[in-house]
Amino acid sequence: MNVTNERKEEIWQELFDEEGNLLYRGQTFKGKPCGQGTVYYPNGTIYQEGIFGVKGFLGGKEHYPNGNLRFSGTYKINSGYGPNYPYTGSFYDMDGNMCYEGEFIIRYGGVGYPIVEIPEEYGPVIRKGSPTYPWLIWEDLPKKNP
Repeated sequence: MNVTNERKEEIWQELFDEEGNLLYRGQTFKGKPCGQGTVYYPNGTIYQEGIFGVKGFLGGKEHYPNGNLRFSGTYKINSGYGPNYPYTGSFYDMDGNMCYEGEFIIRYGGVGYPIVEIPEEYGPVIRKGSPTYPWLIWEDLPKKNP
Protein backbone atom coordinates (compact mmCIF):
# COMPACT_ATOMS: atom_id res chain seq x y z
CA MET A 1 0.00 0.00 0.00
CA ASN A 2 1.40 3.39 -1.00
CA VAL A 3 0.48 6.12 1.50
CA THR A 4 1.33 9.78 0.84
CA ASN A 5 1.72 12.41 3.50
CA GLU A 6 -0.05 15.57 2.26
CA ARG A 7 1.60 17.59 5.06
CA LYS A 8 5.15 16.58 4.08
CA GLU A 9 5.76 20.09 2.69
CA GLU A 10 5.02 21.64 6.11
CA ILE A 11 8.27 22.84 7.63
CA TRP A 12 9.55 25.27 10.24
CA GLN A 13 10.99 28.41 8.59
CA GLU A 14 12.08 31.98 9.16
CA LEU A 15 10.86 34.54 6.61
CA PHE A 16 12.62 37.90 6.16
CA ASP A 17 11.90 41.20 4.39
CA GLU A 18 14.15 42.78 1.75
CA GLU A 19 16.21 44.53 4.47
CA GLY A 20 16.83 41.28 6.32
CA ASN A 21 14.36 41.89 9.18
CA LEU A 22 12.74 38.76 10.60
CA LEU A 23 9.03 38.82 9.72
CA TYR A 24 7.84 35.34 10.64
CA ARG A 25 9.18 32.30 12.44
CA GLY A 26 7.16 29.11 12.54
CA GLN A 27 5.44 26.39 10.59
CA THR A 28 4.94 26.96 6.90
CA PHE A 29 3.32 25.10 4.05
CA LYS A 30 4.63 25.76 0.55
CA GLY A 31 6.55 28.76 1.88
CA LYS A 32 3.54 30.45 3.52
CA PRO A 33 2.69 30.73 7.25
CA CYS A 34 0.48 27.79 8.21
CA GLY A 35 0.32 26.36 11.71
CA GLN A 36 2.09 27.52 14.87
CA GLY A 37 4.18 30.67 14.42
CA THR A 38 5.12 34.23 15.34
CA VAL A 39 4.92 37.44 13.28
CA TYR A 40 7.19 40.36 14.18
CA TYR A 41 7.04 44.13 13.86
CA PRO A 42 9.93 45.48 11.75
CA ASN A 43 11.74 46.45 14.99
CA GLY A 44 11.75 42.81 16.17
CA THR A 45 8.91 43.08 18.74
CA ILE A 46 6.33 40.28 18.59
CA TYR A 47 3.14 41.29 16.76
CA GLN A 48 1.14 38.03 16.70
CA GLU A 49 1.90 34.57 18.05
CA GLY A 50 -0.34 31.57 17.69
CA ILE A 51 -1.96 29.68 14.83
CA PHE A 52 -2.01 30.86 11.22
CA GLY A 53 -4.04 29.61 8.27
CA VAL A 54 -4.55 30.45 4.62
CA LYS A 55 -6.38 33.70 5.45
CA GLY A 56 -4.03 34.87 8.18
CA PHE A 57 -4.15 34.84 11.99
CA LEU A 58 -6.55 32.32 13.58
CA GLY A 59 -5.88 32.86 17.24
CA GLY A 60 -3.41 33.26 20.03
CA LYS A 61 -1.92 36.55 21.23
CA GLU A 62 -1.51 39.93 19.58
CA HIS A 63 0.76 42.65 20.96
CA TYR A 64 1.12 46.42 20.75
CA PRO A 65 4.37 47.82 19.26
CA ASN A 66 5.57 48.44 22.87
CA GLY A 67 5.35 44.67 23.53
CA ASN A 68 2.28 44.77 25.81
CA LEU A 69 -0.52 42.29 25.17
CA ARG A 70 -3.39 43.70 23.06
CA PHE A 71 -5.55 40.60 22.48
CA SER A 72 -5.68 36.99 23.55
CA GLY A 73 -8.24 34.66 22.04
CA THR A 74 -9.59 33.35 18.76
CA TYR A 75 -10.15 34.97 15.40
CA LYS A 76 -12.92 34.12 12.96
CA ILE A 77 -12.14 33.45 9.32
CA ASN A 78 -13.53 36.28 7.22
CA SER A 79 -15.61 34.82 4.41
CA GLY A 80 -15.59 38.18 2.60
CA TYR A 81 -12.87 40.67 1.81
CA GLY A 82 -10.35 41.82 4.34
CA PRO A 83 -8.58 40.13 7.22
CA ASN A 84 -9.79 37.63 9.77
CA TYR A 85 -11.14 39.34 12.88
CA PRO A 86 -11.28 38.80 16.65
CA TYR A 87 -14.15 36.55 17.65
CA THR A 88 -13.83 35.82 21.33
CA GLY A 89 -11.20 36.58 23.94
CA SER A 90 -9.70 39.36 26.04
CA PHE A 91 -8.75 42.88 24.93
CA TYR A 92 -6.12 44.96 26.77
CA ASP A 93 -5.23 48.67 26.66
CA MET A 94 -1.70 49.86 25.83
CA ASP A 95 -0.74 49.72 29.51
CA GLY A 96 -1.68 46.04 29.81
CA ASN A 97 -5.01 46.47 31.65
CA MET A 98 -7.80 44.12 30.56
CA CYS A 99 -10.68 46.22 29.18
CA TYR A 100 -13.00 43.58 27.78
CA GLU A 101 -13.57 39.84 27.87
CA GLY A 102 -16.09 37.86 25.86
CA GLU A 103 -17.48 37.73 22.33
CA PHE A 104 -16.54 40.55 19.97
CA ILE A 105 -19.33 42.16 17.96
CA ILE A 106 -18.41 42.84 14.33
CA ARG A 107 -20.10 44.80 11.58
CA TYR A 108 -19.04 44.95 7.98
CA GLY A 109 -17.94 48.11 6.24
CA GLY A 110 -17.67 48.59 2.50
CA VAL A 111 -17.22 45.36 0.56
CA GLY A 112 -17.41 43.20 3.67
CA TYR A 113 -14.39 44.61 5.53
CA PRO A 114 -14.81 43.74 9.27
CA ILE A 115 -15.09 46.52 11.87
CA VAL A 116 -15.12 45.79 15.62
CA GLU A 117 -18.11 47.47 17.30
CA ILE A 118 -17.76 45.91 20.76
CA PRO A 119 -15.42 46.56 22.43
CA GLU A 120 -15.40 49.97 20.77
CA GLU A 121 -11.91 50.72 22.10
CA TYR A 122 -10.46 47.87 20.03
CA GLY A 123 -10.40 50.09 16.96
CA PRO A 124 -9.74 48.84 13.44
CA VAL A 125 -8.83 45.19 12.91
CA ILE A 126 -5.67 46.36 11.12
CA ARG A 127 -4.30 49.36 13.02
CA LYS A 128 -2.06 52.03 11.58
CA GLY A 129 1.52 50.90 12.11
CA SER A 130 0.64 47.18 12.27
CA PRO A 131 2.52 44.87 9.95
CA THR A 132 0.48 44.15 6.85
CA TYR A 133 2.54 41.48 5.19
CA PRO A 134 0.71 40.33 2.06
CA TRP A 135 2.09 36.80 2.41
CA LEU A 136 0.07 36.28 5.60
CA ILE A 137 -3.01 35.82 3.43
CA TRP A 138 -2.44 33.27 0.70
CA GLU A 139 -3.19 34.45 -2.80
CA ASP A 140 -3.28 30.91 -4.14
CA LEU A 141 -4.85 28.33 -1.87
CA PRO A 142 -3.06 24.98 -1.84
CA LYS A 143 -4.60 22.52 -4.26
CA LYS A 144 -5.53 19.06 -3.02
CA ASN A 145 -3.91 16.12 -4.74
CA PRO A 146 -6.43 14.13 -6.83
